[in-house]
Amino acid sequence: MKRPGILVLIVSFALLAIWLTSKVKKTPNQAEDSKNQQKESINLPDPPPRFVVDPHLFLENYGSETKKPQDDLEFLHSLISDCQLVFKNFDSFYLPENKEITDFLRGENPDHLAWIPGSHRFLNEKGEILDRWLSPIFFHKQSGFSFQLRSAGEDRTLWTDDDIVK
Repeated sequence: MKRPGILVLIVSFALLAIWLTSKVKKTPNQAEDSKNQQKESINLPDPPPRFVVDPHLFLENYGSETKKPQDDLEFLHSLISDCQLVFKNFDSFYLPENKEITDFLRGENPDHLAWIPGSHRFLNEKGEILDRWLSPIFFHKQSGFSFQLRSAGEDRTLWTDDDIVK
């Protein structure tokens, strides 16, 4: 019987498929579309090669003029929740502030998965996520898996009446 040979062939194809999917790259059209959308963005160095989960979700939704400031925090909160679903040990990573959380979401994590592309108009030169008034988002870690997000609001001063909280 040739069953061992078939089994080896199936396992080989499975390993090849896993290896190929880990080497996913943007097509020229996707790369060109991203460049056109990010003309005013800060270009931070990208972490090691990684798979970007879906950069268009962040690019199209966060800070969109058709959405409200509260929607930005809702979107960012769900982005972090998605990340936590992938990394079951999310609470074990040292992510004290905006920059570390942003780096993690940009692909500086064990699996090199990115939810945020390396350049976006709402990332500053320090690598922090900004609100629509270009102030860094304040991340308050309430527990290993729970974050409160705070935008300084239009006055760009935290802890005032116009702050937006999620």
